[in-house]
Amino acid sequence: MEHIIFPDYERSILNMASSILRRYGAAAGHPTLPALDALLSTGHKNTVLMIFDGMGMDALERNLPPDAFLRRNIRQTLTSVFPSTTAAAMTSYYSALSPSEHGWLGWTLHFKEYGGILETYTNRFDSTKQSAGERSAAYDLMPYATIFERIHDAAKDVSLHFVAPKGIGLPDHPAQETRCDTADAMCAAIAELCAQEGEKLVLAYCPELDHIMHATGCASEETRATLARINCCAEALCAACSDTFFLISADHGLADMAEYIQLQDVPQIDECLLMPPSIESRAASLFAKPGMRDMLEERFEALYGDQFLLLPREEVFARGLFGPGTPNGKAGDFLGDFLACATGDIAIRYRTRNGAAPNLWKGQHGGLTAAEMVVPLIAVTATVIED
Repeated sequence: MEHIIFPDYERSILNMASSILRRYGAAAGHPTLPALDALLSTGHKNTVLMIFDGMGMDALERNLPPDAFLRRNIRQTLTSVFPSTTAAAMTSYYSALSPSEHGWLGWTLHFKEYGGILETYTNRFDSTKQSAGERSAAYDLMPYATIFERIHDAAKDVSLHFVAPKGIGLPDHPAQETRCDTADAMCAAIAELCAQEGEKLVLAYCPELDHIMHATGCASEETRATLARINCCAEALCAACSDTFFLISADHGLADMAEYIQLQDVPQIDECLLMPPSIESRAASLFAKPGMRDMLEERFEALYGDQFLLLPREEVFARGLFGPGTPNGKAGDFLGDFLACATGDIAIRYRTRNGAAPNLWKGQHGGLTAAEMVVPLIAVTATVIED
């Protein structure tokens, strides 16, 4: 069992988003980061938040030397939210809400309104990959105001920009959008924006590193090369811009997987399940058949207790694992009798009869290990250039 890191909702990426709201005079519903508040108060013309998907502290320390640009500008470490996954974490960045509040707990959630498990970002049924319709179930049932909307109402003179890949969507918001698919293109787009007149807030998101780490592992040659390129791009960007404050972080980290458990092939567990697991492979929501809850708990603990922390749903909410605030009405729907939180190096999968074989990635996230949960807060101030 790896060292367990629980989310710290006073030193997390949620609090980073809260500090940005405070910088622009918008109400922050959660504590801010005092050290970041002080840096943001210096009044630069541009503030740029760059989020590199999967770039946790473990990835930086394993793949970059200590004197690399990104590592030498780390101001402190933070935790991700939980589950440590893009759907939950990026929505917390976008909304400055905890996963409990916004309800986007993971990649696959069971929507009773649709009678099945849907992928939150693609709006497809997880088992068949068929579309659930033109309307996004997640946006429709769990709408939220983005930080762009909240800042727009508080600081109308600030120009708001969102830089992201073509396949990533957001709810309606007043930000201007730029679409690009690589870290190099993203940094080039940010440089162009920062050269323009007027005060700006730029939120930029790049999933490139996460894709590489999923496919090849957390310390592969491909991962190391990608992170080295990101490091160079970020350093060049910060050197090219003036009067700009750069904040660089991640949504979560990743861990290398030794094994995937196919629960449909474990009859003593499968016979206790009411439906396939959902949320994430390393934060799995397990719904027990009536009268079989105790049996499911006993059997799962006996088989996988050294790899997962199995929490009853009541304890998940009592611990505040999904964060503080008033829970979204859907959050209770998505959580079954238990949440299996990964603490080791295995993940859970389930293949239905009409579904394609699930991806068995080399790198994975969603669990409670330090590699997945701990992310950097990197801050760089670009010097004001006098005319």
